[in-house]
Amino acid sequence: MDRILGYDFENYVAEVLHTYQGAGMAIAIIDAKETCYQKFWGYRNIEKELPVDLRTIFGLASITKSFTCLAIMQLQEAGKLLITDPVDKYLPEFSYPGEGILTIENLMVHNGGYEPQPALGASIHQHTTPEPMSEEEREKEENMRAEWHKLYPEKPMDSYADIIAHLSDPGQRLLGRPGEIFSYSNDTYGVLGEIIKRVSGASSYEEYMFQNILNPLDMQRSWFAAESLAGDDNVNTLYRVKDGKQMATDNWQIAPAFTPCGFLKSTLEDMIHYLRMYLNQGKHQGKQIIGNYALAEMLKPRQQNAFQRHYSYGLSLQSLGSFSIIEHGGSLNGVSTHLAWSPELARGVIVLCNTSGVPVQNLATAAFMWCAGLPVRQGRVFHKETTWSTETIAAVQGCYRSGEGSLYQIKLSETGSLVACVDKDPTEHLLYPVLPDLALVKIKLSDTEVRLYHRDDGSIWAIGFGNRCIPRQLNEE
Repeated sequence: MDRILGYDFENYVAEVLHTYQGAGMAIAIIDAKETCYQKFWGYRNIEKELPVDLRTIFGLASITKSFTCLAIMQLQEAGKLLITDPVDKYLPEFSYPGEGILTIENLMVHNGGYEPQPALGASIHQHTTPEPMSEEEREKEENMRAEWHKLYPEKPMDSYADIIAHLSDPGQRLLGRPGEIFSYSNDTYGVLGEIIKRVSGASSYEEYMFQNILNPLDMQRSWFAAESLAGDDNVNTLYRVKDGKQMATDNWQIAPAFTPCGFLKSTLEDMIHYLRMYLNQGKHQGKQIIGNYALAEMLKPRQQNAFQRHYSYGLSLQSLGSFSIIEHGGSLNGVSTHLAWSPELARGVIVLCNTSGVPVQNLATAAFMWCAGLPVRQGRVFHKETTWSTETIAAVQGCYRSGEGSLYQIKLSETGSLVACVDKDPTEHLLYPVLPDLALVKIKLSDTEVRLYHRDDGSIWAIGFGNRCIPRQLNEE
């Protein structure tokens, strides 16, 4: 690996950490046999000046989804289920509230037709120790939640049964039939967890994962439950940035029914074992964790989820010309993570950070560019800016509300430029049209796609933002 590009890579990491006020980070680049590069930045606890190391526990957030799909593929390989089967074959109490048949594969690929749901936020709110707030902050949050609940009344979200009942509700507004539209869904992964438990005969989703994946991979410092971290002196404090100020907490977000979607915690050391298993065709130290055929099926592109990118089973795939990347990221309070590998480069990258909102995918991309001998900051896809018709500019303006709580407004600025505002933040982010139905929004060092969903009459009923399909606000229709 080129030394000069390595300096550029480390300078880029430092810039990202500075820009996003990241507290601590661990990065490894590996091949099938050894670690090619490994480095740690910052602290697991700033106040105590405790450094990050190989065995520091980070949250993984949605990287957990790849573990959940690996378990599903193990069970299919063992003849205990077929992912093409209807969900209600294994969960008789489930009833799909729309047209068509919802399969296990639809749950894995996020194309079951569900809008972004409020259930994960509700569960976190119900089960996580609240952070201290000023009266002004508390009033602001209560007002926001009250506004949200007018459209999305919360229900108890304590168990998989609650998720199943919620997703079976005949009142669900659906985006389309199963297989039609990609929209990232944490809720459907909760359903997968219950399927894993019932089909395997394990006492819980967690028991199956420990017995069949974590223990066989020697992931000895990996846990699901936050209480498992009690007494461990090498666990990250969790950081986020609010109003420009770095905030710290030891309160891990908890949502028991959503464990399969994003609540695994692990270390760089353990994640190297997990990633190397993929680089070794499903093997770890001679043990076959997943067979070649099942692994190949897991890594095929299934549904487009972004420009030149497709989602498969708990993993996303993108071709970058001379090489491809298979990956998944994760984000929660105090968690920004990314796992990726390239079959052509025969390299894998893990980026773990203890601060919310850090664009760790950019750093994984930079690491692959370094491995390929390319400029580390060149990014993945070059888009040439174009223009939209006056009809499209008029049609896209309006408010789009996600069931997960976010509000996106697209409007013309005072200078006549098309801009996007997120939630109640007055900051106007410029939209750069790059295709007839695609624009980019640049926020700090990252570009985010905004995709347009048209009706036959040319009106726009939803936008794609952050891998979600977000419908136009109800009172605008």
